[in-house]
Amino acid sequence: MTFPEFDRLPWDGPDRLVFDGVAVEFCAPPLLYERDSVDGRFIVGRTPGMLRALLRELGGRTPARIVDIGVYKGGSMVLLNELFRPEALLGLEINAADIAPLTRYLVERGGGRLRWARGIDQADRKSVHLACDRTFGDAPIDLVIDDASHWYAKTLASFTALFPRLATGGCYVIEDWAWAHWPDPHWQRDFGGPHFADRSPLSNLLVDLMLLVAGAPSAFERVAFDAVAIYVTRGAGELARDFDPFALQHNRGQPIPRFAPSSGARAPVHESPGFVFRGGGR
Repeated sequence: MTFPEFDRLPWDGPDRLVFDGVAVEFCAPPLLYERDSVDGRFIVGRTPGMLRALLRELGGRTPARIVDIGVYKGGSMVLLNELFRPEALLGLEINAADIAPLTRYLVERGGGRLRWARGIDQADRKSVHLACDRTFGDAPIDLVIDDASHWYAKTLASFTALFPRLATGGCYVIEDWAWAHWPDPHWQRDFGGPHFADRSPLSNLLVDLMLLVAGAPSAFERVAFDAVAIYVTRGAGELARDFDPFALQHNRGQPIPRFAPSSGARAPVHESPGFVFRGGGR
């Protein structure tokens, strides 16, 4: 199929796409939390700008096998299927509850290509691998989009499981990496609320990825990012599934500085001769 061009997509207003009678509506919080998907109209927690950036990053490569981590209200799976018509699309969602409109869509328009694995924690690498094996077999994955927990440890766990399964040139997208640094008072004064306050910022993963590109460039070909998402391109180098990322990072024997949880103690997190990074600042 022809690679979709952003401006030529079937837009019905600034925040709504309609594909052959099926609408996908882009919603940001708080509207995202208030609206639900229904038959023929699905809610996705992204902006049109994020879609434009994704298409630009793919550079005309149409992904044939896709993993969508964090299905939420179902619109992400619908959007990816309608955009790319992949050979296989796997959705991973920690919530085990059914979304009836999505279930019906998968049956009616999936043609057996679409699989929704519910009740799977993205950090449960064994279950993630099992779902991938059932969906793709040994075939490599072309695109992974992680819009799930946005917690560092969980996001890193699924990354180490799935990135090695990408085809050479495949793209791994991690959304909302910068939540700890957004200027809104909810994030800077209230620390993102109880869901995020005691969590290590996801920006630590960007540090990891930068060092992986330096330490293993044959496997990690490129890392790019914007204010919303990180894009990691798979190189041709060998990489074991569930690899240890820290074994591939080097800092001349010094600890690698980390951003600390906002509610942690103000003691130093890591120190080196010329650098001390504390929970409350330098």
